[in-house]
Amino acid sequence: MKNDFKNISYMITKKSQPNYTLILRKNFLIILSLIVYLRTLKIYKTKGLQSTLQLTKTINKTKKMENDISNDSLLDFSMMLVWFYRFFGRLYGETGNCLERSVCLYSALLYLGIEAKLIIAKPKKRGSLTFMFHAWVEVSGKPANDFNDVSDHYYVLYAH
Repeated sequence: MKNDFKNISYMITKKSQPNYTLILRKNFLIILSLIVYLRTLKIYKTKGLQSTLQLTKTINKTKKMENDISNDSLLDFSMMLVWFYRFFGRLYGETGNCLERSVCLYSALLYLGIEAKLIIAKPKKRGSLTFMFHAWVEVSGKPANDFNDVSDHYYVLYAH
């Protein structure tokens, strides 16, 4: 009876232990993706959009996250990263420009192996919105760094 209790308690504690290797790997990838975000921000500020988009073509897009993550979970994860990146981006001189933020987020998500799409669009109603153009990033067909209905208010001009 005593051995059975030991075996059961061992199995419970063994199974409930978090996988520290996986946690460290995810955190390390997030930090590396932040470096990609900040590097992209620097290139955007110094060389412009064209050079930044050229950079996105060189990013190794291998899947670094687990394959069993659902599209909704990837979207939620991406939305969580937006706030993390913006915090450090502002410390690094990010202005809050939608194109600047979106290009940097797009690069970081590509680095993580998350299929993302950079969208640049113009408003459907010219007088109702103050911006001539707008940019956002979509993951699984939904905006990761903007309102869910953003595409209802804009005509897509460019998708990368």
